[in-house]
Amino acid sequence: MSAKVSGIDLEVFQALNKNFSGLLELKNFFGNGSTARVYHVEQGFGSHGEYKVQRIAKVFRHDLTDMPPVDVAKICQQEIETLLAVGHTNIVSLYDVGTLTINEQASTNYYLMEYLAEACDLQVFFNTKFETAVPGPEKRVFVLTVLIEIAQGLCGLHLQNIFHCDLKLGNVLVGRMGTEWITKITDFGFSKATLDGGRVEVADQTTRLFTTLDYLPKRFRRAPYMTSDAGNPDRVTVRIPKAELTAQFDLHYVGGILSRLLDMPLVAGSFEPHELAYLRRMIVRMN
Repeated sequence: MSAKVSGIDLEVFQALNKNFSGLLELKNFFGNGSTARVYHVEQGFGSHGEYKVQRIAKVFRHDLTDMPPVDVAKICQQEIETLLAVGHTNIVSLYDVGTLTINEQASTNYYLMEYLAEACDLQVFFNTKFETAVPGPEKRVFVLTVLIEIAQGLCGLHLQNIFHCDLKLGNVLVGRMGTEWITKITDFGFSKATLDGGRVEVADQTTRLFTTLDYLPKRFRRAPYMTSDAGNPDRVTVRIPKAELTAQFDLHYVGGILSRLLDMPLVAGSFEPHELAYLRRMIVRMN
């Protein structure tokens, strides 16, 4: 075990490793998210674990005090259902799903997904890696490629009548596959499906969403649509008409991502003034 992990996080990994007959090696601990712990692991195959593959393990948290276990279980189920329903190059791939016992009093769910070398979310990438990882003349094309790949991933979702509903810089990864950078959408715990997808209630004409306040379309940032989460001021609950849950709803979040990228001087500096003006007009149209 090469990563430094202690306390409950180590206990959780040890329980996960037991599920895999001790054939997981902990490479890195990415930390605790709002609903899950995330680990970079090396999984062994073969009679002696001699064949190795890199995976990301997401273990849903059993120790939250501000969220009932039933809500965590629902988020887990929604995320797994989405990843099983959509196989797309620009959406993280799911490899294994299961339940594990943490101790005599607690159990939880986990899944393994693909590992991308040097992966980080868009916020981290453009703040810390973009300047050195992408040559100057290629920066403009790189930014546009990231946006195109996000759109392609969303297209794969929407063709299955599924909507992400919480797309943001922190929910999009950039990493390497071989020598090439690639963009992957992740974190589908708050995704929703239309009636054709079978996961939205039939009786009600509205849909209840959990999402991030700063990315939410402004027309929904008020009563009677929105209620805030006292434990997390950035997270809100929104009840919107089902007719509003369309591709355009997710595209608004893409506009939010683009707007935040253009607020970064290094990204904005990759474009000519007339190109920046065009991109900002696109953001307005997305809203």
